[in-house]
Amino acid sequence: MCDVFKVAKVFCEKREWRATNLEIQKLLYIAQVFSLGLRNKPLFKNTIEAWRYGPVIRDVYDKFKMYGSMPIQPVMFADIAEHKCTDEDREFVEGIAEATKELHDWQLVGLTHRDGTAWKKRYTPFISNKISEIDMREEYKKVWEPENV
Repeated sequence: MCDVFKVAKVFCEKREWRATNLEIQKLLYIAQVFSLGLRNKPLFKNTIEAWRYGPVIRDVYDKFKMYGSMPIQPVMFADIAEHKCTDEDREFVEGIAEATKELHDWQLVGLTHRDGTAWKKRYTPFISNKISEIDMREEYKKVWEPENV
């Protein structure tokens, strides 16, 4: 299992340090959904919540919120303890990062807000609901499996 900030760093690197907090939130969520759906295991342990603009990992949001809609800079990862993902996890994250590198903020929001997503199922205005692994596994089957795409 990876540290969520290590995963976020891979996405930032793949996007040549032009990724925003909004983009990172959606990418982390998509990576978790695909890990649960394809590999039957979580990529990271952090709780994901259903917020207005989509799925959010509060710890990640809080660390990067000072950037607003500006790209997250490498300095934000300087204090993160060296935690290595397994080679398998790292390859998985890099594959997701490569497949999504051309998708930007509102495209990613659109993907996470579609019918059948766990976010859509759990989102309630003004309430922060947890999105469970069960919800994300169900989303993968309903929305992302090849026969459903």
